[in-house]
Amino acid sequence: MHGAAAPVAGDVDEGELQRTVTLLAKELPPARAAALAAQLTGATRAAAYALATRGASGPGDRDATEDEGMP
Repeated sequence: MHGAAAPVAGDVDEGELQRTVTLLAKELPPARAAALAAQLTGATRAAAYALATRGASGPGDRDATEDEGMP
């Protein structure tokens, strides 16, 4: 809703935000993952973006790691 007050930081489930960002970041660029995670959880985009970019190694590195166990 436009005009609705933004949730207070204490109202956001940090675990839910982390899980949401982690899942979305596997498929989307960090900015898009953060925007969607913020909408889904009520967190700020800034908080979601900080999680999305923390320790980011790039898509090539992540794919190589995930594929190591695949035949």
